[in-house]
Amino acid sequence: MNVCEVDVLAKLQQQKDYVLYDIDDVIAIMDIGNYRKRQEDSLLITKHQKYPEKELLIVADGVGGAKNGDLASNITVTEMYFWFQDLNKNDLNNFQIEFNKFLDKLDMTVKRKSYGGGSTLVAAFTDEEKALLFNIGDSRGYIYNNEELKQVTNDDSYAQRMYETGKIKDNEEMRFYKKSNIITSYLGINYNKLINVKFHEIDKKDIEKIFLCSDGVSDCISKQTFEDIVKTSNNPCKDIINHVLTTDSFYPYISPEYDTIIKAGKDNATLACKTLTKKR
Repeated sequence: MNVCEVDVLAKLQQQKDYVLYDIDDVIAIMDIGNYRKRQEDSLLITKHQKYPEKELLIVADGVGGAKNGDLASNITVTEMYFWFQDLNKNDLNNFQIEFNKFLDKLDMTVKRKSYGGGSTLVAAFTDEEKALLFNIGDSRGYIYNNEELKQVTNDDSYAQRMYETGKIKDNEEMRFYKKSNIITSYLGINYNKLINVKFHEIDKKDIEKIFLCSDGVSDCISKQTFEDIVKTSNNPCKDIINHVLTTDSFYPYISPEYDTIIKAGKDNATLACKTLTKKR
């Protein structure tokens, strides 16, 4: 059992202002941010005990405005850990089908055990040939390859709907939209809701790095700056978190519906980077 798994099962991540994991090909950082009093993000780095070529990386973020977000995100990754370790080889080869079977139970367990709390989830399952990225809420998954950063997952959010209908012009404008924190899909909080998970399968040969993050990261850095840091840094995870915590973001005035400044470190910030291939 690695140190991240130990921290998750002992609920230690929520007791720390800063956590750094360097486990095999994954580097991950969790920071409480500059204004929050509690860490409501959770992170899981795990390999299947019987089939270690099967790996799972997860970032979960307690839903703002709901109670017990720290507990909800921890329950999310804890339940995912035990479910993943119980999968047999055939289940692992049909990961997407098995997760969809598990989803309702996961949703109800998060609500019940967190006493009405809620959480987002973004995950990357990798095996010998592929990576499978999926999300619930506004935690994001990116891949980096051939000096290009691509956002793979789409947010389940009101701002994303505005973008898809053309009312918001791009991802940068979406960051500054005042209702960008309103999410349309999540685990927990209430029953009898539809959670529609989109899976994105990518051949591992087309990936150098996978990045998963909470919105405390993606809200506080432009995609271009994110990409520039990955291109030039020997430790992009550390340098991206440093930027998020120290650099305010600015945008020209559009209307009262938009902010013109995003304060650095406005939220908990969690970022995980998994390296699949080395640069040539």
